[in-house]
Formats: sequence, C-alpha cells, structure tokens
Amino acid sequence: EEPKAYEATMKLGEEPTTDDLTGMVILRKGWNGVTPEMIHSMFQTFLGRIQQIPPMFSAIKVKGKTLYKFDRRGIEVERKEREVEICDLQIKEIILPHVCFKVTCSKGTYIRALGRDIGRKLGCGAHLLHLRRVQSGPFTLEQAIPWETLEDFSGAGNLSPWLIFLKEALPGLPEVIGDERLV
Repeated sequence: EEPKAYEATMKLGEEPTTDDLTGMVILRKGWNGVTPEMIHSMFQTFLGRIQQIPPMFSAIKVKGKTLYKFDRRGIEVERKEREVEICDLQIKEIILPHVCFKVTCSKGTYIRALGRDIGRKLGCGAHLLHLRRVQSGPFTLEQAIPWETLEDFSGAGNLSPWLIFLKEALPGLPEVIGDERLV
C-alpha cells in the first residue's frame, strides 16, 4: 500500500508493444526536435494524480486471466484507465535519446506506461531501457542484503547488521507492550 520509488532510463523515438526493450517496435518517430527543456517541462505535467492505462504485458487480471497471458497470444484486451499518483519525478540526466529519471509513486503505477505516455506527449514515442525499484514503503535498496552476503551466510549471528526493528518495519501498526500476565 505504501509509495514506491524507482530509477529508470527511457529511450525516445520508439514505442514497442511491451513499453520496454523486450517488445516489438510498433512506432518509430524522430526525436531530433525534442530539447531537454521540452522534456523537463513535459515531466512536470505528470506530477500529481494522473490517469494511466496499464500495459498489456502486466499482471492485472481480466476475466480471471492475467493480461500478459492474453498479450503472449497476441490478443489485445481493452484496459480501463486507473488513477495513480506521481509524488515526485526528477530527471537525473539527459543524453538524447536517453532520459534517466527517478520517480516516487503510488502503488499500482506502471513506470513502463509512464515512459510510454511521456514519449507520446513529446510526440516521438518512448520506452524503458532500465527499471530498478529502489524503495518500497519504508524499505530502501540500501537495507537489502547483498547477494554475496546471502551466499556466504553461515548462521543467525550474522544477521544482526541486517535486522530492522519491528517498529521501523511496520510503522503503521499500534505498539502493545505486554508483561508476564499475557504469557
């Protein structure tokens, strides 16, 4: 239920079926007239509550089946617009045709669809090349246990640097302190 944060890179000039580099390109348009100023200005129009049509390649269920199963069979299913919230949207770097950005958003937001929609509004199409979730609610990527640490894990004593107090992990829950009578 909590907001999520992502780092992403989108490429202008192409719109594939999946809104990322794995899909078949269905639209190619020149991006040469697009300037960094135009991109900055367009990003600002996506802040706040927006309507978004989820991509076909997603886990949303229609008639009891996930959309990506329809998509894999080449069946286009009508999707309803959903309201999502873009809390923060910051451009980190522009090296045309690539735009690197960070977004903080509500649950249910599709960053691939956000990139697609920004590209459409710029008039040249776009898709994501890179997407990485860096935060989910109170949990950040910096708190994650590195894979190498897990591979070398040799016992519970090694967990202490990675433990998160329950009060921090579940801040929305009330705290109840008991005594021996509750045992």
